[in-house]
Amino acid sequence: MKRRLAAVMLIAATLSGVAASPGAPAFPSKAYADDGNGNGAGGQADTDNSDVLDALFGGPSKSGPQTAQPGGQDGARRQEEGARPIVGDDYADVLKRWRADGVREVAGFRAEVAPEAFTVGGSKAPLTSAADSKGYGEPVFRWDEGTSEVAFHVRVPQEGLYQVRLDYYPLSDKVIDIQRGIRINGAYPYFQARQFELPKFWKNGAYPFAQDLLGNDVLPDQVMLPGWRSRDVQAPASADDLPLLFRFRAGDNVVALPFVSEPALLGNIAVESAPPLPAYADYRGASGNEAPAYLGAVEAEDIAMKNEPFIRAQADGNPSAVPFSSKRLRLNALGGDSWQVGGQSVTWTFRVPEDGDYRLAFKYKQDPITSDSGTDMPVYRSLRLDGAVPFREALEVAFPYADGWTNRAASGKDGEPYRFRLTKGEHTLTLTADDAPFRETIRAIQDAMQGVNDFVIELKMATGNGQDANRDWDLTDQIPDASERLSRYADLLEKRNAELMALVGKTTDASKSLVISARVLRALAKDPNEIPYKTDQLSGGSNSIMQLLGKTLAKLPNQPLTLDRFYVYSGKALPSAKASFFDRAKSYLSVFFGSFTKDYGKINDNGNDALQVWVNRPRQYVMAMQQLANEDFTKRTGIKVSFSLMPDETKLILANAAGNSPDAALSINTTTPFNLAVRGTLTDLRRFPDFEDVMKRFSPGTMPPYQFDGGTYALPETQDFWVLFYRKDIMDALHLPVPDTMDDVKKLLPELQRYGLNFYDPLAQTGGNKQIWLTSPFIFQHGGELFSEDGGKTAIDGEQAIAGIKEMTDLFTVYNLPLNVPNFYNHFRDGSLPIGISNFTTYIQLTSAAPEISGLWKIAPMPGVKNEDGTVERWAAGTAQTSMIFKNSPKQQQAWELLKWWTSAATQEQFGNRMQTVYGPTFMWNTANLDAFREMAWPADDIKVVREQWKWLKDTPHIPGDYMLERQLSDAWNKIVFNGVNPRRAIEDATILTNRELAKKLEEFGYMKNGAWVKKLQVPELPGAERRDDQ
Repeated sequence: MKRRLAAVMLIAATLSGVAASPGAPAFPSKAYADDGNGNGAGGQADTDNSDVLDALFGGPSKSGPQTAQPGGQDGARRQEEGARPIVGDDYADVLKRWRADGVREVAGFRAEVAPEAFTVGGSKAPLTSAADSKGYGEPVFRWDEGTSEVAFHVRVPQEGLYQVRLDYYPLSDKVIDIQRGIRINGAYPYFQARQFELPKFWKNGAYPFAQDLLGNDVLPDQVMLPGWRSRDVQAPASADDLPLLFRFRAGDNVVALPFVSEPALLGNIAVESAPPLPAYADYRGASGNEAPAYLGAVEAEDIAMKNEPFIRAQADGNPSAVPFSSKRLRLNALGGDSWQVGGQSVTWTFRVPEDGDYRLAFKYKQDPITSDSGTDMPVYRSLRLDGAVPFREALEVAFPYADGWTNRAASGKDGEPYRFRLTKGEHTLTLTADDAPFRETIRAIQDAMQGVNDFVIELKMATGNGQDANRDWDLTDQIPDASERLSRYADLLEKRNAELMALVGKTTDASKSLVISARVLRALAKDPNEIPYKTDQLSGGSNSIMQLLGKTLAKLPNQPLTLDRFYVYSGKALPSAKASFFDRAKSYLSVFFGSFTKDYGKINDNGNDALQVWVNRPRQYVMAMQQLANEDFTKRTGIKVSFSLMPDETKLILANAAGNSPDAALSINTTTPFNLAVRGTLTDLRRFPDFEDVMKRFSPGTMPPYQFDGGTYALPETQDFWVLFYRKDIMDALHLPVPDTMDDVKKLLPELQRYGLNFYDPLAQTGGNKQIWLTSPFIFQHGGELFSEDGGKTAIDGEQAIAGIKEMTDLFTVYNLPLNVPNFYNHFRDGSLPIGISNFTTYIQLTSAAPEISGLWKIAPMPGVKNEDGTVERWAAGTAQTSMIFKNSPKQQQAWELLKWWTSAATQEQFGNRMQTVYGPTFMWNTANLDAFREMAWPADDIKVVREQWKWLKDTPHIPGDYMLERQLSDAWNKIVFNGVNPRRAIEDATILTNRELAKKLEEFGYMKNGAWVKKLQVPELPGAERRDDQ
């Protein structure tokens, strides 16, 4: 029994994991057994997992083959930690263990392996000729997704720690990292080896920046810099800021590099000793003389290159920033929250007039801390000159917290500025975001959260997950060490907080979370028998320990820094970081009086004769739209366009009532076109002769919401998708297949729930109101419809629709899906909900803000219902944004030309890729144009899945009064799930109330009178034959 209990705890802890965050590694569940000496054997994952499952359900134990635990004698200790024995240790832990075993870096060695020695599948790798090597001068290997792995042999003189360096050439300018893995002698030595990056480098397409017609600076396109690069295998969240070390045995070793993403040419690979890095005192001792008096300034936005295209310039409205204008936007600073993730680097060039020692100083500031961004602590950058770290202390150059512009020289802890030895001429300076000083605190928080998580799982097993206030618990009998464990976690947090306070020198937001969490842990430890009534203080509650530490863990690794300029100087004083009092006063007065006349919603000034277009998106989008229209649309057609910000769509209704509506509107909510069209304010786009040709750009299923009574009143601009997200590592560890149908999901649930896991349906995230795009897929997949053919009644009382509604509620009442999931993204990251249905929003979150599980999750088409001919029907909504033309516009044809241009494949592809390169993955563009979507800078496998799902896209049609159907379906769900009402009774009530409202609205709009039809209403339909099988 104890063995079974321990196995349950181990599996649950393994699969739940830590409530991870950017910079907090989560561990994949596929294992490669490692004896702790770097000598592992691939293919051991099944054995490792079967041992745990055998312990849980019976099977071989003593008689079966025994699997080596990672780290030899440390295996038992790490088994208590949950995930690590199965999924691989963190680099910091492995490195400590190696060094404790006496394994050290080997000096003075370098072995270079040429592409001729590479093997693919046991055979010699095919190489390109030297002429096709992009300037490498030797045959190289072209490595794309068609080659899953490249391997080579290398001999080293003695066992020890070595670095690995690769020469590579990017073959794609997509905003997707080149990613590979590395195994030594058949095993991943640690978690970070499963996936490392070979960065692409970028620069601004123009500097000085171009300006729009209002005189404001505009962000330039980002250009990838082609060329061969040489890069050590690195991980931004490693134990330090140095390249990763790998343990090689003396003699022959086999190195395998699995393909993860993005094609590249691969040149020589070197296995080499880590170069020595002197301390500053040694570097300074060998330094030369002070350089002649000199002061040179370099604007931070004038970069040479960066390893992420979305590290961008920004406009700072403080008159102390250089350059500054009180009337125009000037891109006069760099960074902020676009330059905060460990490993992000920026490089500048500068010149010095003579040989000698120079100092470097930076004019910087930081954004104040908020719930989502900013910081209240020092941030750090590693510093390289001409590509090399000059001395060890340059790995962690501190920028103390400052919320206003401040000058600070790169200096040591004693405040003495460093002196850098430079020769006359041009040099490069590289700053890389670095969270190394906080990594021990980060790891302590992770360990405490892992421990609390394990404890909560054990507590639920002991108490049956109940909090009966009338029951007495003797927890000390079931979990004897409960008090000691909670006290130990409190000790850990208090110790790290003391060290964090010593580093920072003040109380910070992170410190408060650590103190409060430790205090709660100590209070619970005093009386363990009260813990079952206070589980929410540990996990689940809004102010629980897991919530507090999780928020801290999400922000602590971030190192946001805004730079205005940097100085290279010797023997001269730095200029003040702040503008004079009179300059500030003059600027503030100018801004104040200008605010009375400035139109802040206006993006450009193309004159009163320009096409007026309102856009319901943030300023970044609208500025990019205006820039693209000026560059392309206006030049090709001669039609001027002025885009304006529209923060609230109700402005459209008010403007139309006042006779002041725009010619067209973009990025409009999917329900707005119907609400305006039914009142006769929009243009029926079918009037244009090339309308049918334009419609071929889109999935047919996306059109019903924009059609009314035979007319089409909008074009889709973007398009959502609902797909299956799953944690591949967890599913593989449990040997569970990816479900294809809802029946497969039901078969999966007992296995998931056995381990305390579950499946997520988006109905669990919406509170009491269940939107129609979440309920309708169940009806459509069972062959039902929402409305009768004439649109006069709802069809949810049909047998097929009832079957769909019953399955929708049975998932929660019979199959025990979670009823309330505030944020699937967080549960998916921590592994408690390793599979579920979600949309584009979750995709962006996982892509941009969950680096710790990058490569460990995938998407698949939404599970559906198999019909009579065996086809799995996956009908789902794709509600997003639209574009439309106002009927009272005198520029109908010009507005139509704009909509055609805007929704074209070329424009959508250019705009989507521009937004992603300039602003990062959070600005991924889910275009509705099928051809353009195929060319987006997304992983090819994900594009394939989304396009497959879009074959089953079926959005909800609108008719007058349809809002009542959404409301009644939601009420029916709540009655069935929460009140136990019979499904047919709930549906009958919903049908009566919906039909009553439909009749009322149809009469209001002149389609019915006294319950009889006056004129026919055409209801949009999507026969199955209209699916785009060529999508």
